[in-house]
Amino acid sequence: MNETETITAIDLYSCYEIFCEPPADFVEECRRYWENIEKIRTAKEKAPQIFYAIEFDGTMYFCHGNTRIKVTEHFSDHGRPIADLVEDVVQFAAQN
Repeated sequence: MNETETITAIDLYSCYEIFCEPPADFVEECRRYWENIEKIRTAKEKAPQIFYAIEFDGTMYFCHGNTRIKVTEHFSDHGRPIADLVEDVVQFAAQN
């Protein structure tokens, strides 16, 4: 027998036969686990992709699914810190 014939003649399933039945509650827990994993995977596939893209000319776009929005404003480097801006927003919301 040559090497190729030897490899095809080995029955791998006979090496890993189950010698006892797993408990029914374990089998049920595994089934529920894989159903949950499948639900999560399909939900992620249906969710639109959200990301920022930068063109070669430096223009930044916010992409949400098939929608692309050009980003033209940024916080000024010499402006107020973000913490102060958030504080103003919270105070304004508390007044209304």
